[in-house]
Amino acid sequence: MTRVDLINEKINQLQAELDVAQKAYNNVRNQEKAEFNAVLEKYFGGYENENITMDFDYQGICVRYKEDRYSILTIHIKDSWRKTEGTEYVGIELAHSSNRSDVSSDWVEQLEAMAYFAKVAQDFKDDILAEVNDSHDKNRSKASEAYKVVFELERQIKELNSQAFNLKVENMLDVLQSEEGLVFEDKYPTMQVKFNDSVYGIAKMKVVKTSASGESVDIDFTTYSTYNNSFRTQNITRVKKDRLINFLNEVNFI
Repeated sequence: MTRVDLINEKINQLQAELDVAQKAYNNVRNQEKAEFNAVLEKYFGGYENENITMDFDYQGICVRYKEDRYSILTIHIKDSWRKTEGTEYVGIELAHSSNRSDVSSDWVEQLEAMAYFAKVAQDFKDDILAEVNDSHDKNRSKASEAYKVVFELERQIKELNSQAFNLKVENMLDVLQSEEGLVFEDKYPTMQVKFNDSVYGIAKMKVVKTSASGESVDIDFTTYSTYNNSFRTQNITRVKKDRLINFLNEVNFI
């Protein structure tokens, strides 16, 4: 088993742990959202009118009339960021649709509903904010601890992926610097070697020189031309190594 295989095995193990940790974190967040919506439903959900429907979403409610896709009123719980304690819910905002209509029973029903929700927001604002903040503070530490686990696993996986990638690059550079070089047998790809220059129909490539800084290489190319069914060689100097690595990645050699 190669070093890359060993790293990939460790990545798979950590990914399985990450899936469990991410699920645990999502459960905490979903619990907070459920508790949040329960508070909103407790105060706003008592309006009885078959023509009025309420969609409870995290931090707000969309109030709709009959089958209208647009809301007649949106209730939003405003938050503010506390540097040391995170989010705090500080207010209730109402937004209603603006339209012009002839007076009708539909219009009266909508106004009555909006007046009801506005009155609830005004009368119970302090209670609503206190309850959603209590719920948030209770779940905040749980969410923070759960996310720390997720963050650390993601960091480890990212680091290992970087190690595996670098090893693959080293292996491919060894191939490119070998006597045979890198040979393409089925498809002859194209590589952009300079800002305004590309090499087409690459059948073989070999790194013949690396700069003292290691940032560029000289490459011998053998290319195939479909026009006259022939091969030719050319040398391209000072090709940025980053371009070479990008090319190898594009053709799935790393």
